[in-house]
Amino acid sequence: MLGLFCLSIPAAHAQVAAPSVERAPGDIEPPTVERNDPLLVQLAYTGDLLTSVAGGASRGSRWIHNASAIATADLEQLVGLQRTTALVHGFYNNGASFSGNVVGDAQVVSSIETGMPLLRVLEAWVEHRGPDDRWSAKAGLYDINS
Repeated sequence: MLGLFCLSIPAAHAQVAAPSVERAPGDIEPPTVERNDPLLVQLAYTGDLLTSVAGGASRGSRWIHNASAIATADLEQLVGLQRTTALVHGFYNNGASFSGNVVGDAQVVSSIETGMPLLRVLEAWVEHRGPDDRWSAKAGLYDINS
Protein backbone atom coordinates (compact mmCIF):
# COMPACT_ATOMS: atom_id res chain seq x y z
CA MET A 1 0.00 0.00 0.00
CA LEU A 2 1.17 3.45 -0.80
CA GLY A 3 0.61 6.08 1.83
CA LEU A 4 0.79 9.76 1.01
CA PHE A 5 0.64 12.94 2.97
CA CYS A 6 -0.12 16.12 1.06
CA LEU A 7 -0.26 19.77 2.09
CA SER A 8 -1.80 22.19 -0.37
CA ILE A 9 -1.90 25.96 -0.28
CA PRO A 10 -4.00 27.49 -3.05
CA ALA A 11 -2.54 30.66 -4.60
CA ALA A 12 -5.88 32.11 -5.68
CA HIS A 13 -9.47 31.11 -6.19
CA ALA A 14 -10.20 29.89 -9.71
CA GLN A 15 -13.31 28.75 -11.50
CA VAL A 16 -13.25 25.01 -12.13
CA ALA A 17 -14.59 23.59 -15.38
CA ALA A 18 -17.36 21.00 -15.32
CA PRO A 19 -16.12 17.38 -15.26
CA SER A 20 -15.89 15.49 -18.53
CA VAL A 21 -18.68 13.04 -19.29
CA GLU A 22 -16.18 10.86 -21.18
CA ARG A 23 -14.51 9.11 -18.25
CA ALA A 24 -12.81 5.77 -17.90
CA PRO A 25 -14.93 3.05 -16.26
CA GLY A 26 -14.62 3.19 -12.50
CA ASP A 27 -13.15 6.70 -12.66
CA ILE A 28 -15.58 8.51 -10.39
CA GLU A 29 -15.29 12.01 -9.03
CA PRO A 30 -15.83 12.23 -5.29
CA PRO A 31 -19.06 14.06 -4.51
CA THR A 32 -18.89 17.39 -2.72
CA VAL A 33 -19.98 17.05 0.89
CA GLU A 34 -22.94 19.33 1.52
CA ARG A 35 -23.55 20.77 4.98
CA ASN A 36 -26.83 18.87 5.24
CA ASP A 37 -25.37 15.54 3.99
CA PRO A 38 -22.85 14.18 6.52
CA LEU A 39 -22.46 10.89 4.63
CA LEU A 40 -22.72 10.48 0.86
CA VAL A 41 -22.44 7.17 -0.98
CA GLN A 42 -21.94 7.04 -4.74
CA LEU A 43 -22.33 3.75 -6.65
CA ALA A 44 -21.40 3.04 -10.28
CA TYR A 45 -21.77 -0.06 -12.43
CA THR A 46 -20.37 -0.77 -15.89
CA GLY A 47 -21.12 -3.98 -17.75
CA ASP A 48 -20.07 -5.27 -21.17
CA LEU A 49 -21.69 -8.26 -22.88
CA LEU A 50 -19.23 -9.34 -25.56
CA THR A 51 -19.83 -12.05 -28.18
CA SER A 52 -17.58 -13.54 -30.86
CA VAL A 53 -19.71 -14.76 -33.77
CA ALA A 54 -16.98 -15.21 -36.39
CA GLY A 55 -13.19 -15.52 -36.38
CA GLY A 56 -11.02 -15.50 -33.30
CA ALA A 57 -9.90 -18.47 -31.21
CA SER A 58 -13.43 -19.69 -30.51
CA ARG A 59 -17.09 -18.71 -30.42
CA GLY A 60 -18.56 -17.51 -27.17
CA SER A 61 -19.81 -14.70 -24.97
CA ARG A 62 -18.57 -13.11 -21.77
CA TRP A 63 -20.19 -10.71 -19.32
CA ILE A 64 -17.53 -8.36 -17.96
CA HIS A 65 -18.42 -5.91 -15.23
CA ASN A 66 -17.07 -3.36 -12.77
CA ALA A 67 -18.70 -2.05 -9.63
CA SER A 68 -17.39 0.96 -7.76
CA ALA A 69 -18.43 2.64 -4.51
CA ILE A 70 -17.32 5.89 -2.91
CA ALA A 71 -18.28 6.98 0.60
CA THR A 72 -17.55 10.57 1.61
CA ALA A 73 -18.06 11.66 5.21
CA ASP A 74 -18.18 15.10 6.80
CA LEU A 75 -16.43 14.20 10.06
CA GLU A 76 -17.39 17.52 11.63
CA GLN A 77 -21.07 16.56 11.54
CA LEU A 78 -20.55 12.87 12.26
CA VAL A 79 -17.97 12.93 15.09
CA GLY A 80 -17.15 16.59 15.79
CA LEU A 81 -13.79 16.91 13.98
CA GLN A 82 -13.96 20.46 12.64
CA ARG A 83 -13.23 21.09 8.92
CA THR A 84 -12.39 17.40 8.34
CA THR A 85 -13.55 15.10 5.53
CA ALA A 86 -12.88 11.39 4.89
CA LEU A 87 -13.25 9.35 1.72
CA VAL A 88 -13.11 5.62 0.89
CA HIS A 89 -13.26 4.40 -2.73
CA GLY A 90 -13.55 0.67 -3.49
CA PHE A 91 -13.62 -1.15 -6.81
CA TYR A 92 -14.60 -4.67 -7.98
CA ASN A 93 -14.14 -6.38 -11.36
CA ASN A 94 -15.40 -9.93 -12.01
CA GLY A 95 -12.28 -10.81 -14.06
CA ALA A 96 -14.03 -12.47 -17.00
CA SER A 97 -11.62 -12.76 -19.94
CA PHE A 98 -12.94 -12.23 -23.46
CA SER A 99 -9.84 -11.18 -25.38
CA GLY A 100 -7.53 -13.99 -24.24
CA ASN A 101 -10.06 -16.84 -24.02
CA VAL A 102 -12.44 -16.12 -26.91
CA VAL A 103 -10.86 -13.69 -29.39
CA GLY A 104 -7.26 -14.80 -28.86
CA ASP A 105 -5.64 -11.38 -29.14
CA ALA A 106 -2.91 -9.82 -27.02
CA GLN A 107 -4.74 -6.51 -26.61
CA VAL A 108 -8.03 -6.27 -24.78
CA VAL A 109 -11.33 -5.70 -26.59
CA SER A 110 -13.00 -4.01 -23.61
CA SER A 111 -11.42 -1.26 -21.52
CA ILE A 112 -12.80 -2.90 -18.35
CA GLU A 113 -11.35 -6.36 -19.02
CA THR A 114 -8.81 -7.43 -16.38
CA GLY A 115 -8.49 -11.19 -16.89
CA MET A 116 -8.60 -11.80 -13.12
CA PRO A 117 -11.06 -10.91 -10.36
CA LEU A 118 -10.11 -7.68 -8.57
CA LEU A 119 -11.30 -6.19 -5.32
CA ARG A 120 -9.34 -3.08 -4.41
CA VAL A 121 -9.45 -0.02 -2.22
CA LEU A 122 -8.40 2.73 -4.62
CA GLU A 123 -8.50 5.60 -2.15
CA ALA A 124 -8.88 5.98 1.60
CA TRP A 125 -7.95 9.34 3.09
CA VAL A 126 -8.74 12.05 5.62
CA GLU A 127 -8.42 15.77 4.81
CA HIS A 128 -8.32 18.62 7.31
CA ARG A 129 -8.81 22.23 6.18
CA GLY A 130 -7.42 25.27 7.96
CA PRO A 131 -9.74 27.71 9.74
CA ASP A 132 -9.65 30.16 6.81
CA ASP A 133 -9.68 27.45 4.06
CA ARG A 134 -6.33 28.79 2.79
CA TRP A 135 -4.61 25.45 3.42
CA SER A 136 -5.43 21.79 3.82
CA ALA A 137 -3.62 18.59 4.76
CA LYS A 138 -4.56 15.17 3.39
CA ALA A 139 -3.24 11.80 4.63
CA GLY A 140 -3.90 8.25 3.49
CA LEU A 141 -4.11 6.35 0.21
CA TYR A 142 -4.62 9.04 -2.42
CA ASP A 143 -4.93 8.94 -6.23
CA ILE A 144 -2.25 11.40 -7.36
CA ASN A 145 -3.84 11.49 -10.84
CA SER A 146 -6.94 13.25 -9.52
